Amino acid sequence: MALTEVFNSLIDILYPPICPGCIRSLKPAEKHICLFCRSNLSATGYFKEPGNPVEELFWGRLPFERAAALFWFRKETTIQHLLHALKYKGREELGEAFGIMLGHEIRRTAWAPQADCILPVPMHPRKKKKRGYNQAECIAIGMASVLQLPVVNHWVEKTSHNRAQALQSGRFARWKNVEKVYAGRSSYALSGKKVILVDDVVTTGATLEACALQVLQTPGTSVYLATVAFTR
Repeated sequence: MALTEVFNSLIDILYPPICPGCIRSLKPAEKHICLFCRSNLSATGYFKEPGNPVEELFWGRLPFERAAALFWFRKETTIQHLLHALKYKGREELGEAFGIMLGHEIRRTAWAPQADCILPVPMHPRKKKKRGYNQAECIAIGMASVLQLPVVNHWVEKTSHNRAQALQSGRFARWKNVEKVYAGRSSYALSGKKVILVDDVVTTGATLEACALQVLQTPGTSVYLATVAFTR
């Protein structure tokens, strides 16, 4: 065992990792999220349900193949604590953990053999520099490890530093907040690809819609929409 591994093992013994969902020490067999919190996550079952409420959000707004979210998002519940830790407390490893869960769920559906790549919803460079990572990209990396698909980061970019969507109330306000902040990059490599567009939470669908419309500007592309959680 390398000296670094010995040191890290000692640190874990003296200061056991904490589950961000319940603030309890993780047991040796638990990784990132404790088993108690995992059992408290409310699965939607939407990946196996065509015409589910997430898909209904996008009917008439853009052409898409399928759309789904893995868990229900409710305030003051485990999923909110976990996603808050992912976005605001530097727990980027939670993104990969959620991505692995998403990947396994997608692998059990007809999505997996049809998709060509995974595209995380982009973050403005200034915000990414401040946070240190893009949580959607962390989720995409976890998905890719299961689905064995490439993660692509440069076909859509965020060009304006708008207010956080969580600060907007109402569908129209959220749409106006992201209406002109994303730009697509014409790419021969994207042409004809089936893209899984990934984000952490879907509420009104404004962010995913704005990004998907940029992807669809490249001829022959199609999009699947996948998020960790769904809130209404």
